[in-house]
Amino acid sequence: MGSKNSVYISVPVNISRNMIMSIREICTDSEVFSSSKKYYADDMAFLEKIKQGKIEEIPDIIVTIRPEILWEKNYLADSGYFDGQYRYDVDNFIGSKGFIDERWILKPVFIMPLIIFYNTNVQNPPESWESLMESRFKGNILCTNENTPPAILFRRFYTHSFGHKGKDFVDNSVNYRGLPIDVNIAVGKGEYDIGIMPISFAKFSRDNSADFCWPSEGALPLMQVMIMKNSFRDDSKKAADFLISEKTQQIFSKSAGFIPVIPDVTPPLEFLKNNRNLLWRGWDSFVDMAHIRHEVHLTGGEDHE
Repeated sequence: MGSKNSVYISVPVNISRNMIMSIREICTDSEVFSSSKKYYADDMAFLEKIKQGKIEEIPDIIVTIRPEILWEKNYLADSGYFDGQYRYDVDNFIGSKGFIDERWILKPVFIMPLIIFYNTNVQNPPESWESLMESRFKGNILCTNENTPPAILFRRFYTHSFGHKGKDFVDNSVNYRGLPIDVNIAVGKGEYDIGIMPISFAKFSRDNSADFCWPSEGALPLMQVMIMKNSFRDDSKKAADFLISEKTQQIFSKSAGFIPVIPDVTPPLEFLKNNRNLLWRGWDSFVDMAHIRHEVHLTGGEDHE
């Protein structure tokens, strides 16, 4: 992307502004920018450029939470375009549960758990992902817009785990609209019984009208990663160092409700209370989700609202 170093930061909206401002302060010789389109669409545009071999047109470092890019783990490693040498110590839980890309092309930044949010008027609220498929919830479940990372992972998880029944569920029993805050408001108002969202957006509700369930199978983990070109420049290293620093990882955990990846940073209380239960069956199972036919395509032509 020209001679100037470029740092692309695509992170959840609740931390986006602060992260970009902080990295601009330390990467003074770089263009630091985020997606100019809705729902992190530029992430997918960069993935297409990688597949086209237009490596000069992508940023020196990409920080992304899109599952579609993580599903390309093996392709990205085999392409030879990306660094596997920049590494760092990770928390024992992260390492022991198999979240680490063995070739370190996808470098973990944090994990954003997806959980079930429900209106407190719901009788016998759901306790598991599987229980959402009960007929009583049909049409009363709201997830974020189909092109958002939570919805992409949610839909693929059900189709991958429950086959035709799961696909019918996500196609016909669930509605998709807006961002996590929109889901929170809709469930709190009683427009929907159930919402699917990151824990960071589920910890608050107006008038205590809603609560959340950590599913018995485990929260669905959306992993934020960074990908660095080979022979990355110093500003790219500064950005990476900042994201995995103890101070920043503490912000992710305490302020945003994300699960930190480095040692000695206390994870969110909700995660600890629920026995660190994440629905993660390893990279092979996760990548296998990509074998399901793509049903939602990003046009990439919409501006941020």
